[in-house]
Amino acid sequence: MARGVRRTNIFREAMDYRYFLKLLKKFCKQCNIEVICWCLMTNHFHLLIKTNDIHVGNMVRSVLSAYAKYFNKKYGFEGHLFDKRFTSCLVEKTSYFLEVSRYIHLNPVKAGLVKNPIDYKYSSYGLYVNEKHDDFTVRDRLLGEINDDPDVAAQIYKIFVEGSGSHKKNEDLIRAEMKEDEQWMP
Repeated sequence: MARGVRRTNIFREAMDYRYFLKLLKKFCKQCNIEVICWCLMTNHFHLLIKTNDIHVGNMVRSVLSAYAKYFNKKYGFEGHLFDKRFTSCLVEKTSYFLEVSRYIHLNPVKAGLVKNPIDYKYSSYGLYVNEKHDDFTVRDRLLGEINDDPDVAAQIYKIFVEGSGSHKKNEDLIRAEMKEDEQWMP
């Protein structure tokens, strides 16, 4: 996760989101990193990734540096775009893996941008519950933890994410680990 310096927006228009995703795809492919979940908010973003041989910091620094150059040139700015170092946490347990994915996919709902996570277009959630796919989100990694049948797994995941039960306790734990507070929301 990384956010804009002084909580400023890092994405201003649709092209900015698309360019960031293009960079993410490029550098993840170069670094042999799998993108499992993602959500791009106006002033920050979340990624759930699986690393292989490379330290995640190298990939993230490459994406952030290239995107900051693009953003500053496009909008006539100089200096830092992102605040501090990105925040990362290790996800080892399957239960925590699923909770983090839900947290990421519900971020736009919690921020009040949409009522349903499927309505937010700058998130991988639609790739999980619809039949469309992109060419870099590795949805089988997550869905395979739920059920061997991808269609059944997608239905179960939708219920898991959109269910009416309270997730506050788990969300608070994730938020604390990522050092995120309510002020991160747009």
